[in-house]
Amino acid sequence: MPDAGTWTTALSIAGSVLAAGTTAAFSYWFTRKQQLAAQWRESNDTADQEANRRFALAANTIALVAPQRVVEAMQSFQAHIRASNPDRSQEAHDRLLGQLVLAIRADLGMKPEDNPATFKYELVRTL
Repeated sequence: MPDAGTWTTALSIAGSVLAAGTTAAFSYWFTRKQQLAAQWRESNDTADQEANRRFALAANTIALVAPQRVVEAMQSFQAHIRASNPDRSQEAHDRLLGQLVLAIRADLGMKPEDNPATFKYELVRTL
């Protein structure tokens, strides 16, 4: 039968192995979690850059061919959604987007004419 010193040594070794394994597992888990978060941020940054590029291209094209009323509505909307605007709100976003859509529809000569007092438009978001 092993003596008390042998049991103490065996338990000490087992505890050390268990602690080392647990530490390694948690270390791997936290590192992997950080890697996945970094990859997610990078993919979102790329998507945001592409969306911003496409928006700028569309806005510049509209500015070339649209009447002044449409360009002014577009610039008001752009000023509001700009990241540097500290007063951004969903309500103002929807109101300015509605004004832009109304200006475009008026330029296209939509019949019957829209009623600005009752016209509401919310951006349709993709999933």
